[in-house]
Amino acid sequence: MIFSALLCDLDLPSDPPVKEDLCNRCNICVESCPVGALNEEGKTDVGKCSLQIQPHGLRGTISFWHKFVDSSPKEQKEMFMDGSFMELWHTGIVRNMYVCFSCRNSCPAGRSNRRE
Repeated sequence: MIFSALLCDLDLPSDPPVKEDLCNRCNICVESCPVGALNEEGKTDVGKCSLQIQPHGLRGTISFWHKFVDSSPKEQKEMFMDGSFMELWHTGIVRNMYVCFSCRNSCPAGRSNRRE
C-alpha cells in the first residue's frame, strides 16, 4: 500500500530528501513493463501506462455498459455480481484505482529498505 499523507498529532520528523540518482540504468523496469510504456529512454508513454495502470477508468466503464446492454437479463445479473463491476463502482467513488506497479516493484533501488 502507498500512503500519500499521514494525519496525526505526533511530532514525527521527516526523512531527509533523497538527492542522489538511485537509477543504475539496469533496464529491469523497462523489461518488466507489460505494455512497453518505458521503451523510449528517459520517457514514459503515459497513454500506454494509463491503459494498464487504470483499467477501471472511463474506458473500462464504457466497455462494461456496452457489453451490459447487449447481454441477456441472466448475463446482466451475473455481470453485477462479478468482482469487475465492484472494481468499476469503487473506481467511480474513489477516483483513480491503480493496479499495475510492475516497473516500481521490479526496481532494485532501495529494495533492502522496502517492504514487499
